[in-house]
Amino acid sequence: MKPILSAIYPFVFAALIFILPFDVYVRAWPNILLAILAISFPFIVCKEDFKKIDKKAAYIFIAFYLFIVIQTALLDRWENNLFFLEKAGLGIGLALLFIPIQDYKKLNNAIIFSSLVAILYSVFNILVLIKNTGTFDFGNNGNPLTTLLIDRLYLGLLCIFSILISYKNITNKFSTYNKWYLANIIINVTFIFLIAARMAILTVIFLAILRLFYKLPNKGVVVKTIVGIAIVIISAFALNENLRARFFYNKFDNESLSLIDRALNNEPRVVIWACSYDIAKNNPAVLSGLGFKGAKEALMDCYKTADIEEERKGWFLYRKYNSHNQYIDIYLSAGIIALLLFVLGLGYLWFKHKKEFFPTALIITIILFGLVENYFHRQIGAYYFGIILMYVLVTNTTTNKISEA
Repeated sequence: MKPILSAIYPFVFAALIFILPFDVYVRAWPNILLAILAISFPFIVCKEDFKKIDKKAAYIFIAFYLFIVIQTALLDRWENNLFFLEKAGLGIGLALLFIPIQDYKKLNNAIIFSSLVAILYSVFNILVLIKNTGTFDFGNNGNPLTTLLIDRLYLGLLCIFSILISYKNITNKFSTYNKWYLANIIINVTFIFLIAARMAILTVIFLAILRLFYKLPNKGVVVKTIVGIAIVIISAFALNENLRARFFYNKFDNESLSLIDRALNNEPRVVIWACSYDIAKNNPAVLSGLGFKGAKEALMDCYKTADIEEERKGWFLYRKYNSHNQYIDIYLSAGIIALLLFVLGLGYLWFKHKKEFFPTALIITIILFGLVENYFHRQIGAYYFGIILMYVLVTNTTTNKISEA
């Protein structure tokens, strides 16, 4: 039994990672595959596998999770916090389920092909939209977004995973695979600019600059790299009106207004974070928070009295916007101790891997996305958080290690 389970376990894991963006169409499959992994895990894991885990980091994240569980029990917040506990447990548990797998090759391929299929699906729908309407407008959060397989933010995150994995696997020596990895990088970078995925674009630019500080090349290479990045950015903004609209809000207000004024008037997070600040300022429960559902209800109450247009206020209440910041969400919902434990876990992993580009890039990616998204409020967000933990929490013992190829 064990040899059979050990043989199929990596394929089940890879299948789970591959189908995540297709959750809308195969909603039950991720849970089915996860259940298969959980049932198989005790039969195939061995004592040696646990030595691959960074125990300090694991203890910190487990302490973070147990703190919220204990807090939930003591304050009788099960109904309030259950959805968060399910999502956070999913992300942390996924990393632990990965430890019996001996290398990342199948997982790497699953992420790359998952991204490519999601891109192909989305591009096909975009072309159909253009044919039917004659327009292509991704500058706003309107109907064109329905052409994307998943939310723009998570599709951008998946593309970043694919870019980083492809870059990691490009070797200095000649390999026929190098050109395919390079092509995949170009496709994913082009796509995130095409759909104006702001957070993904900013993250890719930041990571490209950060890469210059690892194994620092000669000055000529640095200058050429910076010039290349600048040319790509300028060309993208010059050729893509949607990108200009997305970053500069120039489809909303008179262009005579400053960029700051347009952002203040039209960026939802300006209102959301202002309300979050007011709730934090007026909430004395620094250690216990309001509970995760309670924090969201407090935001709803704040939107009702916010100094914004009635139509916009109605939209905020209709969408039931959460805090759009994972750190704010944890603080408002569970208090300062929970937030410190979560930040400590991320900070420890960054400090441990700071000399290696690939794991550092993954950690920075999830830190940056946490500034604009509550990934523990979405199943796909919890899965993608778990994927990053897999790469940085579990040390591989084969030749396909986490360090750069």
